[in-house]
Formats: sequence, structure tokens, C-alpha cells
Amino acid sequence: MSNIRKSFTLQLFDFLKNTDYALLKWDGTIEALMEEGSDLDILIKKEDLASIIEYAKGQPEVLKSRIEIKPDVTHLFLILWGGKMLQIDLLTTLQRKEIVYGSYTELLANTQKINGVKTYSKEAYFSHVVLFSFLNNSGISPKHYEKFKLMGGSEKLVHGFNKSYSTSFSNFEALKNFDQTQKESILATLKSKPENSLLKRLARKTTYAFTALKQIIKPTGSIITFSGVDGAGKSTILTQTADMLENQYRKNVVVLRHRPSLFPILSALTLGKKAAEEKSMETLPRTGKKQGLFSSAIRFAYYFMDYQIGQIYIHFKYVSKGYVVLYDRYYFDFILDGRRTSIDLGTTIPKALYKFINKPSLNIFLFADAETILKRKQELSAAVIEKLTAKYKSLFNDFSKKHNGTYLTVNNINLNQTIEKIRFQFLNQEFA
Repeated sequence: MSNIRKSFTLQLFDFLKNTDYALLKWDGTIEALMEEGSDLDILIKKEDLASIIEYAKGQPEVLKSRIEIKPDVTHLFLILWGGKMLQIDLLTTLQRKEIVYGSYTELLANTQKINGVKTYSKEAYFSHVVLFSFLNNSGISPKHYEKFKLMGGSEKLVHGFNKSYSTSFSNFEALKNFDQTQKESILATLKSKPENSLLKRLARKTTYAFTALKQIIKPTGSIITFSGVDGAGKSTILTQTADMLENQYRKNVVVLRHRPSLFPILSALTLGKKAAEEKSMETLPRTGKKQGLFSSAIRFAYYFMDYQIGQIYIHFKYVSKGYVVLYDRYYFDFILDGRRTSIDLGTTIPKALYKFINKPSLNIFLFADAETILKRKQELSAAVIEKLTAKYKSLFNDFSKKHNGTYLTVNNINLNQTIEKIRFQFLNQEFA
């Protein structure tokens, strides 16, 4: 348990003691309250929102903060001393898209205190979890399943829920799996309530659509690329970065290799996708035969189109939804190391066309001296390693002056130091 998180959390709930609020999805244990990586979901009155945010951001444990406002919730992201992130979701209603599924006034009027923290009843907690899960096309999570089992009385809770929402769950076990019929029963009950009249649902649906459009125009996700000659430790650092983003900063992460890959590798057109991928994995980099100008131009045009079309696909599928996309190599290889993909086209044209390529928020070039790299991998000569390293450093220095995004060169000798540099850059951009 982090002493910093514990100190901050206890002070926050002490500040809230004279406020109408309810801590949601909490089983009443101090351990769950302080659990690293878990969010605090707090139902509050709208008029208290500004003062709570101001208090939380001003606490000495907080290094950086960022706010993300949505119609039904305000996400407050805090970086505490030590680099850990705490997410506080301040809700003013319980809502899934256009459907309100929790009575704001009823929940706040019937709170109870456990260990000095206001929360709702076990029955309200149960209903909240089931409604939230099924409205999101999912059964209840294993985490909540185990919590309700430990609390006891789960079959009684199921019976009460069936009565309130016209569902027909046979037992507590049935809640683990999503059932469309049960969801339709829930929706029918919720739509019969005054807060979910047709006009109110249409108004919320319009607001939700504008929010979704805003996320597309100004996405909350980002793209990070990793470049480096073979043996520079790129794969290890990428894996460690993905782990850091997922576990410490609660980010959804997707890893892509070299390009969007909306188009298959060219050899898949003749060998088939599986055989082509297997052959690609077996072949050492930069060992293909030298290609002529026409062949190189065709190959480059094909992969360039993959970037052009694929980057739009990646934006809508991942970046607009808050994902962090990690590229294991990026377009820079086409500029400086086309031989990896059997392209002998020089640097001028690929470099000039970079202006049409999506500019990632953070680009990392990992390098080490030739002796260190050759101890890790003996795929390139010392001369080639030194030449490519110099070219990448020069390119990143040039692009840092001409294009958006950060172009960072890192001497990857110490794993922990490299990860800390990446963490620092990520947090600076995320909480700018």
C-alpha cells in the first residue's frame, strides 16, 4: 500500500465529510480503497464539482493533474509523488450513453458510513454493478463476482434485482455471462422511468454524439514509436513501456509492427499471409537481394498507401478512443533503412513524403555503441551500426526542428534510466 496514496485518499475523504457524496463500487474495505491502480468513483452534486477538483489538485502529494470532462462524469487524472497515477471519476449521474440507470437523489439520500467513508447500500452497489455491466454488453467482472460472494447474501440480491428490473436471472452464477434477453428487460424497465422519457433520451444521445465527435477531433490517445538498429534493445524497452502504461497509468495499449498493416506484406499476395509472415520472421534484416528502381518504387508506393489509409483507420479505432499505440519501428525506416523491406530508393523521396504521414506525439530512437550491440546481436557489422546510428540521430535532430511531436534519442545502456526518460516524456505530454 502506497503511503502517498493513503495520505492523499484519507485527506480527500476528510475534506468531503460535510458534502453529499457516495463512493461507488466499493466493498467497504480499506485495502480496496488504497489499492494501487484502482479508480475512485464518487457520486457528487454538480455544484460541488469545482471545489472538489480545486482541493484535489492542490494537495502536496499531487505533481501533475489533467481533467477530462464528459456529460455524465469528470475524469480527474492525478500523478502523485513517485510517479503513480490516481484516477478519480466524479459522477453527477449514473448514465450509459442516453440511458440514466441510477437515481442520483435516492443514492445520496441513503448513504451509509463505513470506516469514515460514505457509500451506498450493498443492494445499491449490486444493482449498480449489474446495470453497468449489462448495459455495456458484459457480465459482471470476476473481481466483483468474488467481492459479492465474500459479502454473502448474493442469491437474495439476485432475487431483489429480478423484482426491480423484470429480469429472470436463475442464480448469482448467471450474472457472469452476458445475456441479451436480460439486457432488453433491463432497458424496458429503465425506459419506463420519467428520467428516460423519449425526449430526454434524444437530448442525451445528441450530447453523447457531440462528445464522441470531439474525441475524434481532439483525441485522448497517442502514438509512440520506437526505432533503433537491431540489438539496440528496442523490443525490451517497448515491452517495458507497454507494461508501465497499462499497469501504472491505466492505459489501453496496442502494439503495431512497423506500419498500420491494413495491407498485408507484399509476399502474402503470392505466398499467402501465414507463409509470408513465417518467411519474414525467418529472414535476417537487410539480407534481401538488391532491388531495381522500378521494383523499389512499386514496393514503396504500396507501403506508403498503407500508411496513408491505415493511419486513418488507426486513429478512429484506437487513438480517438484513448489508446496508446506503440509502433515497433515506424516510417523512419523507409527513409534511412529501406533495405529492411527490400527498397532501394534513396532518402530524398521518402523523407519529403513524411509531411503526409501522421506525426506521432513521441518518437524514440534507441542506440548504443557498436561493441555493446554486437554483444546482444551479431546481425550487422560495426560499420553499418555506426553509420545507421549517425543517420538516425541526424534525422531525429532535423525532424525535431521541422515537425510536430517529440524526437528523442536515448543511449540505451541502463534499462531503468531509459524507462524513466520515456515516462518523463509521456507524462509531460499527457499532463501538458
